[in-house]
Amino acid sequence: MAGVTACAPTAPPPGATANGCGRAAAPVLTQQRQLTSGGVTRQYLLTIPDGYNSAVPTPLVLNFHGLGSDSIQQAVYTQLDQRAKTRGFIVATPNGIGGSMDVTAPSADHQYIVELVRYLSSILCVSPSERFSAGLSMGGFMSTALACVPELRLRAVAGVGGLFGACANGRSMPVIAFHGTQDPIVAYAVGRDSVTSWAGRNGCGPTPLVTRVGTDIQIRTSTGCRAGLSVTFYTVEGGGHTWPDGLVDLPAFGSTTRTIDATDLILDFFSAR
Repeated sequence: MAGVTACAPTAPPPGATANGCGRAAAPVLTQQRQLTSGGVTRQYLLTIPDGYNSAVPTPLVLNFHGLGSDSIQQAVYTQLDQRAKTRGFIVATPNGIGGSMDVTAPSADHQYIVELVRYLSSILCVSPSERFSAGLSMGGFMSTALACVPELRLRAVAGVGGLFGACANGRSMPVIAFHGTQDPIVAYAVGRDSVTSWAGRNGCGPTPLVTRVGTDIQIRTSTGCRAGLSVTFYTVEGGGHTWPDGLVDLPAFGSTTRTIDATDLILDFFSAR
C-alpha cells in the first residue's frame, strides 16, 4: 500500500490517561504500526488527517476488517482511511491475529482495542467525545460489540454485512448498517433483526420511514428516536457479502452495488453526530 511505513513495537504507558493534545505529530499518509497488548505484538494502520492540529481535539474512527482479511486489505477495499483523513478524522485500522478477532466480550481483542484507543489518546489529540467504529462482516460485529464497552465512549457505530443487536448493558447508540438480501455468509435476517433491536433500544418508533435510491437500495430510517439517537438501515436488494461501492468486485461473495457508497455514507453519518 502506497505511503505505508513501519514502526517498532510500542507498549501503552501503564494506566495511561494523559491527553496527547499539544504533542507534535507529523502528518503521514498511513503508518503501519505495532502495539504490545497482553504480551502480544499487535499491528494496526494509523492515518492522521490532513491539516492535523495537535491543539485541536480530533475525531477518531476505528475501521475493522472481515474474517480472513487484514488491515491493509480493509483500508484499500473500503478507502475509508484515506477519505476520512481528508475530512478531519484520525483512523486506526487494527489487525486481527491470523485474520480473525474474538468479537465476544471480554476477550483479548476487546482489551487490545481499549489499550489502542488509550495509547492513541496519549500521543495524539483524540477527541474524548467523537469516537466512532465501522467494520465489514466480522468487523461489523466487532464494531457494534465495542459500542457496549463504556471505556471506549463510542459516539456512533457502523456495520456492513455484520451487526450485533443492542447492548445487554443497556447502552444506546446511533447506528448505520448495510446488508445484502443475497448475502451468502451472514444472513440478511441477522442484520435486519439487529437493526430492529437497536431501534428499540434507542426509543425509536415502530414504523421506520422507507425511501429508495435507484433500483436496488431500500433505506429504512427509524423515526421518533430519543434525542441524539438514530438508526439507518440500507438494504441492498440482490446484494452479497460486500461493501457497497467497494474498490473491487468480489464475485465469490455475491454482487456489489454501485448505487451507493458505504464509505461516504458512513463518514457523513459520523460527521453529523
